[in-house]
Amino acid sequence: MKTNQIAGAQHLAAHLLSLAFGVSVGGRYDV
Repeated sequence: MKTNQIAGAQHLAAHLLSLAFGVSVGGRYDV
């Protein structure tokens, strides 16, 4: 199921991107 792998990779990339974006912009993630 390559489609599922691609979807998972895109989801992970989007999560990391939004996380890095939030940290660089506001630093609201205190994890």
